[in-house]
Amino acid sequence: MKKPVIDQDLCLHCGTCCFICPKVFSQKQPGSVPSVQEMDDYSAFAPQIEQAINACPGVAISWESGDDGSEKSV
Repeated sequence: MKKPVIDQDLCLHCGTCCFICPKVFSQKQPGSVPSVQEMDDYSAFAPQIEQAINACPGVAISWESGDDGSEKSV
């Protein structure tokens, strides 16, 4: 299963991902680092996650897949 991850060092805290896909990304308060909601399967939200990945101004979102935790940027 692949899961979206946010690199907190690259994140600009703008909330774009939360606006595009609020079922997956959320911020506790404006200006804070967004978090990824835990789910068993993200495939239902893959198009919105891809849109958030492409729209992220800090290029901070990528897919993590596999049991080894390796990341695959899209």
